[in-house]
Amino acid sequence: MTGQVEIESADVRDAARAVGAAGDAAAAVDHPEHVAALAAALPGSRSANAARRLRTAWRDASTGWVDEARTQQARLDATVTATLAADTRATTRASRLAGRLGPVTSPG
Repeated sequence: MTGQVEIESADVRDAARAVGAAGDAAAAVDHPEHVAALAAALPGSRSANAARRLRTAWRDASTGWVDEARTQQARLDATVTATLAADTRATTRASRLAGRLGPVTSPG
């Protein structure tokens, strides 16, 4: 089975910008440091130790989220660019072929 997929390049670029904005928003929030402040407020306690571990885990995870968002934004932009370029090449080839074949008439 074959199918045809149509995309609105502006919609995909908007989605890419939204993904990038989400990554930027995640990068702007410093939750790990808030957890570090909690650890400092509870010196020597089990909670302080857990807060320090949470800080590290949260920092590593948020860095990953930001990186993934930026990578996805770049992928979406690249996909639109490649698709539009392929479409332009196909249109150019079809025009050349039509120029060589001349007008096409249907039988009947």
